[in-house]
Amino acid sequence: MNLSSSNPYYLALMNDIPINNSIVVCAGMSNTDLFISDGQYESFCLYDSSNLENNIPFGSGFNLNPMVSNSGCFHLYRWNSDDTTAVVFIRSRADQAKNCQDFKNVFQVGTQGTATSGTNGTCEMIFLATNYKEMSTILISDISTADTNLTIYGRETLTLRSPVNNKNIHDIQLQDAYLWKNFGIFYTFALSILVPSDATISVTTKTQNEPYTIQKKGCDIIQKGLVASPAYTGSNFNLTDIIYESEIDREHIVELNVLKMSDNDTVFLEYYDNDGNETVKVLENGFSFNFTANVETGFKLIINESFNDFLIQYTLTSNISPIYKTIYLSENMPYYLNVLENINVNDAIVICAANLDDFELFVTSGNHQDFWLHDSTNLENCIK
Repeated sequence: MNLSSSNPYYLALMNDIPINNSIVVCAGMSNTDLFISDGQYESFCLYDSSNLENNIPFGSGFNLNPMVSNSGCFHLYRWNSDDTTAVVFIRSRADQAKNCQDFKNVFQVGTQGTATSGTNGTCEMIFLATNYKEMSTILISDISTADTNLTIYGRETLTLRSPVNNKNIHDIQLQDAYLWKNFGIFYTFALSILVPSDATISVTTKTQNEPYTIQKKGCDIIQKGLVASPAYTGSNFNLTDIIYESEIDREHIVELNVLKMSDNDTVFLEYYDNDGNETVKVLENGFSFNFTANVETGFKLIINESFNDFLIQYTLTSNISPIYKTIYLSENMPYYLNVLENINVNDAIVICAANLDDFELFVTSGNHQDFWLHDSTNLENCIK
């Protein structure tokens, strides 16, 4: 396989490569990079050549600095049937990382990856699964745009994409990226994120195994996310009797939007209202629905059968209406002082100062787990 601008990389779950088969990938000297995620791959031999010559070791564990071919080609050969749980990614650096300011744009799931795009196009971040199992999923914990000027680039979009089947999953506006947390139940061994021009994005990922949960806790008021079927991201196994349960710490308004649902998929929504009455709805393509989920029972997405494609977007919004009190500090009132215990439940105290250079917050040691802190005049920009 000769890599090019139209075919910039080779990606595979190593266990899918048959016994006694060779894969030869070439992109030129000092331009052919190889990454292998953590896992088992003892059933393979690696050669820095286009044939079975110049055998080289794989190295120990995943590294942001890739192995670079001196010959211009890597040759993978599988010699036995031992289980293999690693993912291999071989690229043409000049093509795959051409719009990235740093060629270290390939990461392992379970880490935070940061990439900055240049002015000429998108930079593609790649996340590779580790110790992959069939029912493992890739979950995005957090997306940070702290180093991007959102005033200029906020309406630009980053694109979630499956490099397994070259399918776009979803576009997210940079100004809303902070809302997307603990989401992406993607049954796949690799995930691609396209960073728009002149933007810097940091993405934290992790692997989720059973049970599958939609989580929202802490002081974030709004949280968005996605759930996708295995087929949607290119995996070739089906789901049967899988339940996604929500984990929420207060009452929430839930908005569900079915972006794609094939006729061969059967997915149910189940939730209970505040009076304990059960509601079950069958999800169909184009279905949109709002409901209230309480902290005791939350809600469930029940996958009865999935043989094809489904993609579901959800938005969780805390169902609260705070009572605001705003205080403006000045020369005549240089500080705000209070005992946290004296602040009433559901009160929101907003403290503002004109001079940001010396605007400071001090909190003494003690129990403050019942309070949220936001760096804003409303319930946005939660500070952990």
